Amino acid sequence: MKEVDRLMVEILLIKKSLLAMENNGLVLGGWLTKNAVLRYFDYCDNQLRNLERTHSIEVSKIGRRKFYSMDSILTLIEKNRVL
Repeated sequence: MKEVDRLMVEILLIKKSLLAMENNGLVLGGWLTKNAVLRYFDYCDNQLRNLERTHSIEVSKIGRRKFYSMDSILTLIEKNRVL
């Protein structure tokens, strides 16, 4: 039983770490979570959805979760640069 308890503690630590990474907007392999992008741009869901529809940013969807390419966001920012 001790082994099961130890594994449960480890699973909870991993879960907390993943949640902390998501809440802090950590980039995973060049991809950002939806919440990180919304916070960065100070956008609402509709504004982000419009960028998706116009293919202004690259999106990857896994189940219900969406991830956004950091490279495509940087390209969008450079493309809209005001000199």
